[in-house]
Amino acid sequence: METGGMRESDGGNRETDGDNDKERERERESGIDDTDTDVICSFRGSVTQGLALEVGETVQILEKCEGWYRGFSTRKPNVKGVFPANYIHLKKAIVTNRGPHETVVPLEDPIVTEVTSTLQEWALLWKQLYVKHKVDL
Repeated sequence: METGGMRESDGGNRETDGDNDKERERERESGIDDTDTDVICSFRGSVTQGLALEVGETVQILEKCEGWYRGFSTRKPNVKGVFPANYIHLKKAIVTNRGPHETVVPLEDPIVTEVTSTLQEWALLWKQLYVKHKVDL
């Protein structure tokens, strides 16, 4: 799993780059990584090999190339595809058993997890209500 290059550039400050590299190495050794992400904007996957994503969905990144990520949704780990890097938010996670059978556990406040889950449920309910009332008209 590639994690290098996901860090924002700081304008070429060598001392900061070295500090960030050291911090990243300490995190990697402790099992903390930033390959787990939340989708912040829905993506329909309308490009070749595109991965359709919904807001709030969690994805894991396998590769990065020129503003695009290749990865998969934790809802459908067997389906891999590409999606725009600016449609997601990187977050810290603990990675254990690195390799083909690794486990990724996000490091986030439980209230954030609960609010995200609630909003996803509400989105489905509101869509159903909208469709129902649109048909009744």
